[in-house]
Amino acid sequence: MNIKRMKQGLVAVESGVRGIMPAVKEKELFPTDLILHYSYHKCLTVYYIQVLRFLANEFRFHSEYINTDMVHFQEVVSRPGKKVLHAGNMSDLDLTKLPEYRGSHVVRDPRDLIVSGYHYHKWTEEPWCNDPGFDWTRIVEHPWFKEKIESDQDKLPRGISYKEYLSSLDEERGYLLEILWRDPHFKHMQEWDYNNPNVIEIRYESMIGNETETFRKMFEFYRFHPKLIERGVAIADKFSLKNKAKTKRSHTRDGSAKQWQRKFPPQIKQWFKELHGELLLKLEYESDPNW
Repeated sequence: MNIKRMKQGLVAVESGVRGIMPAVKEKELFPTDLILHYSYHKCLTVYYIQVLRFLANEFRFHSEYINTDMVHFQEVVSRPGKKVLHAGNMSDLDLTKLPEYRGSHVVRDPRDLIVSGYHYHKWTEEPWCNDPGFDWTRIVEHPWFKEKIESDQDKLPRGISYKEYLSSLDEERGYLLEILWRDPHFKHMQEWDYNNPNVIEIRYESMIGNETETFRKMFEFYRFHPKLIERGVAIADKFSLKNKAKTKRSHTRDGSAKQWQRKFPPQIKQWFKELHGELLLKLEYESDPNW
């Protein structure tokens, strides 16, 4: 690092997104010690992680994605210093027990989460999805699993990864497996407090094509220092979907809305209505239960 620039109060970091930013004292970064971003698998999680990782490296604060590990999450929250934590799929997180914070929450049409996950989980190398020790207990105990996916007790998934078993099913049963796997996420969406004044609510669909504007809105809500906001928006633009090639085997295969209209088999549409129709009405993705 250039010593002369350090003495001038400038910090340069080789982070893949080049830039020289004036230093900001830690206490001036944002008023609360904790910034919390909550989202669900396939809700632009990787994008948010990328942006905050680079921003944290440049401005010297802690940023971390914590997926389901509540013990670790609580330990990190208790540490002194400024931090931005991205909580993923943590259905037992109680916001009322957190210290003072500002945050954001991203939702996406649950039907598109099913489509996105179905395709992604058939090729991903994420460890949990490739683990032959995957815990099938919750899924196979759902009455619909034995009724509609596999009724033969001897053929229930054991010692097989989620990816391998999903890939062995036909499309209809594969989509239903995804719906059953998503149950805890959808329950969390249903129970979330959408009137929390400490949290800004973001829809995935409004973010696509407006990534930099959405990040600016979030950063302003967090009460980030102006220099932090401007640098963060620049990094968000660098990693935005318009600058990222989409392929069949990228984390963002297809970011468009209403994929379910093209992809859902007719029976899956009906089953989704029965299992999670109320959620669509609550989130206002539908206004009529007979969509």
